[in-house]
Amino acid sequence: MNTEFQTQYGTVKSEEFLQIYNQYNTLIKLSLQAQERSISDKSDKYINTLGLDIIGGKRKNRSNLINDYFDTLQKDLYDFAVLNLVATFEKMIFNRVSLAEQKSKTILASSYEMSAPFATSIKSFVKSKQDINNMSGVLNILSGTISTTLRNRLKEIIDYRNRIAHGKRFGKETDLTVLEIMACLDEVLEVAQ
Repeated sequence: MNTEFQTQYGTVKSEEFLQIYNQYNTLIKLSLQAQERSISDKSDKYINTLGLDIIGGKRKNRSNLINDYFDTLQKDLYDFAVLNLVATFEKMIFNRVSLAEQKSKTILASSYEMSAPFATSIKSFVKSKQDINNMSGVLNILSGTISTTLRNRLKEIIDYRNRIAHGKRFGKETDLTVLEIMACLDEVLEVAQ
């Protein structure tokens, strides 16, 4: 299946990203429907079915509690989608790093004369996947290849992913949507192809 997803940022070609986006989109829609139904449920049956502890109280307070609950849930869904997108991106980009390492070693070995100095250790001049073991390393390598705008956006995504992964103890929030993040990561993969 070769589905492409057209965004205002370009065409997303990664099936893995599209699957994550579709799951996120479905969960957000389900959450919004549940929120709407919870607010309109006068009998509290639906709220009990969901397991929400928001029974009783004044109508206005009840609606605010429901809205706060679902706002938090939707923010968590956003964070899960970002983590999933970046984890998938990391898997794909590090596969490309391995391929680039092998290709570089082959080119270097075939182009460097065996009688030249350092011939026996020439392959050690190529960075390996052990040398590039985090997203900052990838970002540094790609800096000369991708536009400044794309680099800054990728750095923002990586920083936000780190913020989520470390309990939001540091870093800052992002205004990027899941769609924008998906499109950016896909574009970086295209450049790294």
